[in-house]
Amino acid sequence: MHGGGNRPQLTTTRTKDKLSWGPPQQETVNNSDQGIALGYWHLWRDADGISRQTYCELSGFELIQLGPRNTPLFNRVIENELMATAVVLPVGWKASWHENPAPKLIYVLKGRWAITSMDGQRIEVGPGEFSFGGDQNCITDAEGRCGHLSEQLGDEPCIQMAIQPRDERWLNLQPGCFAQP
Repeated sequence: MHGGGNRPQLTTTRTKDKLSWGPPQQETVNNSDQGIALGYWHLWRDADGISRQTYCELSGFELIQLGPRNTPLFNRVIENELMATAVVLPVGWKASWHENPAPKLIYVLKGRWAITSMDGQRIEVGPGEFSFGGDQNCITDAEGRCGHLSEQLGDEPCIQMAIQPRDERWLNLQPGCFAQP
């Protein structure tokens, strides 16, 4: 997940009780606890109807064991009732200004894509990274921008898995909302 002009440096940090991947701590909405913190970009709409992007952490993972002979793993239930959609952005794909039709987590399986919000911030998301698309109900600005621009990058299609609830419970979520269960 790389930003444009104010692109954070990606780091992997390991302390006694935490593994965190993403931009340095001062660049994040930090709501982490013991365990794992996964960084992601949160595309959202502010009170003035402008889309923005904020780097956040998904934390609140629990150490669980799937069986008596299995090594423990970290687990975090985000939502119980979800719809998953496979998406393929062909090479050269670009979209003009638009809003995400529904709030969703967008996980990149292969390839890369870029998202530009109304405030001018451009980020790139690649394999193993995810972002949150929550820019519904933006207000068109004087330059005709509403929502975000998005485009496939590079010479291979961008394959994504989009995950969203079947209702509107994720509508207008603010950055950091997934930090704790």
